[in-house]
Amino acid sequence: GSKVLPSLPITGVLFSRVLDIIIFLITSVIVMDLCSVKVGVVIKSLLSVAGFSSLIIGLSLRDPATQIIEGTSLLLLDRFRPGDKIKLADGTVGRVISIGWLDTTLACTDDIHVRIPNSEIASKRISNVSRANRSQVKQKVRLRYDDIDKIPKLVDGIKEEVKAACPKLVLDGSRPFRVHWRSMADDHVSVVVDTHHDIPPMTQLFYDNQERVMIAIATAVKKNRMKFALPAKISYREPVVD
Repeated sequence: GSKVLPSLPITGVLFSRVLDIIIFLITSVIVMDLCSVKVGVVIKSLLSVAGFSSLIIGLSLRDPATQIIEGTSLLLLDRFRPGDKIKLADGTVGRVISIGWLDTTLACTDDIHVRIPNSEIASKRISNVSRANRSQVKQKVRLRYDDIDKIPKLVDGIKEEVKAACPKLVLDGSRPFRVHWRSMADDHVSVVVDTHHDIPPMTQLFYDNQERVMIAIATAVKKNRMKFALPAKISYREPVVD
């Protein structure tokens, strides 16, 4: 649909700076006129003041101008729209409330609204979660060495349980569906379950489906009469100095 550009939110500080400059220019002209300064001198002085004032205005408007340009680029590039759920490179996740000229407002955890400068958003990697149709559920399973002989059967069991529990599981080969014995550590062996589903990420359906995958893994482990490996407890003693 068509986009309606938001109104320009100009701050009181910016108004104050511009107003001060205008008052200074007018006052300077009046004072010089009252002092009967020659017109040529007045013009030369006015140009000098104008040049200096332009520098001040340019410096005061530099950051807002950058924000406005970045805000316009976000709208033109259509990277996200109000209502979309996005994830920034720093881990910030939220639903877009508005895209202003200077900043973008996100509704994050517990509906806390956060305003982020457009320049910060434009310079970071953005994932538009709302435009994703598929999601991934990946889990590392830690198992005991005592059950190492049962792992091949467990791998097949996990595959069958996940297929039965997750009707949206992608099985056409366009995304991987893997259950592999991956590593052997000091206190456990690891099986990695990697699944993809035709469900949008970070939605209620996604979290429900993630739970079904976890239950499927636990069910397969239980059916094979295996146990998960607990982290090894390492005792440390201070060296005794004689």
